[in-house]
Amino acid sequence: MATINIEYLPSINYSLINNGVAICQSVELCNDKADDLRDIIIECSGDFFQDFRSSIIASLKTGKSIRLQGMGLSLKPTEVALVTEKITSTFTINVYADALSDAKKIVFTHSYDIDIMPYDQWLGTSILPQCLASFVTPNHPAVNNIIAKAASKLKEVSGASAFTAYQTGNSNEVRKQVAAVYGALHAEGIVYRSAPASYEVVGQRITLPDQVLASKVGNCIELTLLFASVLESIGLNSGIVLQEGHAYLAVWLVDDCCQYSVCDDASYIEKKCSDGIDEMLVLE
Repeated sequence: MATINIEYLPSINYSLINNGVAICQSVELCNDKADDLRDIIIECSGDFFQDFRSSIIASLKTGKSIRLQGMGLSLKPTEVALVTEKITSTFTINVYADALSDAKKIVFTHSYDIDIMPYDQWLGTSILPQCLASFVTPNHPAVNNIIAKAASKLKEVSGASAFTAYQTGNSNEVRKQVAAVYGALHAEGIVYRSAPASYEVVGQRITLPDQVLASKVGNCIELTLLFASVLESIGLNSGIVLQEGHAYLAVWLVDDCCQYSVCDDASYIEKKCSDGIDEMLVLE
């Protein structure tokens, strides 16, 4: 019979669809039969998946294997977006030989477990941690109210209420804008709560800006995302800094950004924040 070795994400959610992340990284098809396999087709189906059918693989000799770059697995966006609690689901792979003839036969079938997570679930640092940035929502209607309040704060410290982002080329002007947003958020009286102890590994549910502002409660990740959302909305580039048990904000004082979606080199941030360079500000 044939066998398949597959590498795929064990947990998926709506943000992965939105970011075009491949669910399946690689598939290796092995022919363990005594005879060669011909006219091979791989099919995949599942409750949350679009039906997939591969192109014809002309032949695979006995004892040989072929590696495919992924399998084009596609989720059904509408159904995944409706998930509000974790669902353990499956997808099934079937491999057929002699698929172009009446002698078509199945040579492999297996069902694989996969967790479908809620749309507001960040999957943690173990599965594409950069997807945390998907929850930065500068266009969220709740952000506009904070910007209006921050404009009043900015006028108090600079004499003008306009957010000019990096237009002046003066990092001190950027600091004033960040300070104004900080002051507006501080005035909301939001109460801090601790994040789950294991959030770095398994992730957490994310409370979005409107919910944080309405409930006046948020943990370090949620408050950082809210802060980043407001800064991005006024044209300032931000980042999220994660360390064990905590998260906080980084904001660029110059019109720049990190070259990588994930950077695990702490010295990079230290250098950007150091005296004489002064390109980044880190705060919470």
